[in-house]
Amino acid sequence: MGRTSFAEAFAAAFGQGPMEFVQRVRLRIASRLLSGTDLPVKVIAASVGYASRSAFSKAFAIEFGTAPSHFRMVGGMDEGEPERIESEPPDTEPI
Repeated sequence: MGRTSFAEAFAAAFGQGPMEFVQRVRLRIASRLLSGTDLPVKVIAASVGYASRSAFSKAFAIEFGTAPSHFRMVGGMDEGEPERIESEPPDTEPI
């Protein structure tokens, strides 16, 4: 199977290309490390395959809507898969 055929079959099966899939998995692993360890962001970035902290931070912010350091500060996610964090609370009035 050629590269193009593989990418098309992968996208049909998973709804995203193989590189996007790999990036999302790497960022999910990073989110768990941010939530569960005190490792520096630079170390986490390197451990999930990013050559620089800035490239990692940019990709993380695009995926989750917040910087890795803020994600860690708010405690990350309680359980399940991490989702995008909105930086501002929704406009709701107290009942």
